[in-house]
Amino acid sequence: MKRQTTGLFARVMALLRRKDKEQNMRLIRDIRRSLQAFSQKASAMNGSYEQEKRQIALLLDAAGQLEPSSDITAAKLEQDILMRITETSSACDSVIVGKDGAEFRQRLSSLQQLVRQRGALAARG
Repeated sequence: MKRQTTGLFARVMALLRRKDKEQNMRLIRDIRRSLQAFSQKASAMNGSYEQEKRQIALLLDAAGQLEPSSDITAAKLEQDILMRITETSSACDSVIVGKDGAEFRQRLSSLQQLVRQRGALAARG
């Protein structure tokens, strides 16, 4: 009986690990999709934002390098990244209609920092 219980426990644990990995990959895919949509939107900004457009392209490349992680810190950073993409994209809307870009630049800088932190976390682990 003990052997059956051990085997069942191992199967349950394997299933839970697979579900965790799927969830972790889902967050990475969401980041990549959101950054892609943001990049497309940002392409509508005028020529004075060429440097920021290049920074967004670099963020998209960096997101492509992210690997799933079961670390709780990674999951928190990924959720923060998704939130910051939304905030930065909203600030981009303001820039597109001609408003000042200070908030957009601040949000973009913050987004870059979060992506760097998540990338460094993966490099450590």
